[in-house]
Amino acid sequence: MNKLLIFFLFLSFSTFSQRAITLSELIGLTIEKNYQIQIYKIQNQIVENQNTAGNTGMLPTIGVEGTASMDVKNSELNFFSGDSRSGKNAQSTSLSGVVRLDYTVFDGFAMFANKDRLNYLSQIGAQETKYFVEQTIADVSKLYSQLIVNYNIAELYEKSLNISRFRYKIALRQKQIGTINALELHQAEMDFTSDSLLLLNAQWNIHDLQIQINRIIRNDSIITWIPVEESMKIEGIGSLEEVQRDALINNKNMQRRQIEEMLAEANLRIEKSARYPQVNLFGSYGYSKQINEVGFTESSLTYGPGFGVTVRMNLYDGGNVNNRIENSRLETEIANLNRLDYENLIKTELQRLYSSYQNLLINRNLLEKNLQSATNTILIAEEQYKAGTISGFDYRQNQLSVIQINMQLINLKNQLRQTEIDILRIRGKMVE
Repeated sequence: MNKLLIFFLFLSFSTFSQRAITLSELIGLTIEKNYQIQIYKIQNQIVENQNTAGNTGMLPTIGVEGTASMDVKNSELNFFSGDSRSGKNAQSTSLSGVVRLDYTVFDGFAMFANKDRLNYLSQIGAQETKYFVEQTIADVSKLYSQLIVNYNIAELYEKSLNISRFRYKIALRQKQIGTINALELHQAEMDFTSDSLLLLNAQWNIHDLQIQINRIIRNDSIITWIPVEESMKIEGIGSLEEVQRDALINNKNMQRRQIEEMLAEANLRIEKSARYPQVNLFGSYGYSKQINEVGFTESSLTYGPGFGVTVRMNLYDGGNVNNRIENSRLETEIANLNRLDYENLIKTELQRLYSSYQNLLINRNLLEKNLQSATNTILIAEEQYKAGTISGFDYRQNQLSVIQINMQLINLKNQLRQTEIDILRIRGKMVE
């Protein structure tokens, strides 16, 4: 049974190719290859392409129109003089064309407000892309941290397995010479098997994380990524005041709400433009030629330019303009309240995370001291167990105590890294 487990563990380690990777390398691969990031970038480009002077109405429009027609008719004309004319299957041919230019020179400043609106929409699109990239980097960083955790847990269980193997071998020798009973031997064997299963499960957790990482970076083949723990050290976060100040300046969601507030103000200006007159200039050049087989004229030809100005102004439309302006003003107020509400949310969330982070630091220091004591204890217990002064049960309890403290310390360091990532993301420093 134990030999089969060890063989299976060996297979789980050696099935796939292995490669060490730092966090920055993993982030680089993710930004380069992740499908969703590419989709956001393309969508942002679409929005950017719409931000043109032509879409704001600042540029003139030029159109060309041409018509060619032919009529075949039977006609009979009787004049007051008594003369008459008739035609059978008489043809009438007409050719015409016109080039027309229309240009709005004044629309109540709506075109300038519309240009601002398109600029803000473009900025919002860019912010959405940056926000998604930032979120993806945070997710990948947390995944990398979890990978470190599972490698550390696997290493811890491997050390524990070596201790259990050592204890099992001693129990076998003691059973052969009759210094322990069968119950203690079976207990040593059960603990050895239990530690083997724990190591196996830890390796399967690593394997599952490898699949998730390979999916994110679009890697078709399964590569066993080995994290470099030094690339994800706990760096510290600075003071709460610094964190909150950076968040209010750099947080992507905060920046988006600020842009949305300016966008609402631009929409208000667009609605107010309806109170002003609109002035349009137009110019054209036309050509028209007609040939008739019967009728008053045999042919006619006209061509030449034309130009003019059009002024339109809404005097009364049932109060619809005023309603739209008032609703737009209310939308501006909502955007302002959304920004203030999110600003308060950021401050509150950072206070919570900062307090949690400081508490985790204190717990880490205490656990590290406790671990040192437990490690010294297990070394003493090992010598006592070899000498036969303590039982296998007591030795196992010391072993489990070290494992428990190590597990607590591993998970606590992961919580510290995860909290740092959350603070960096809210702070707007994730992409740096």
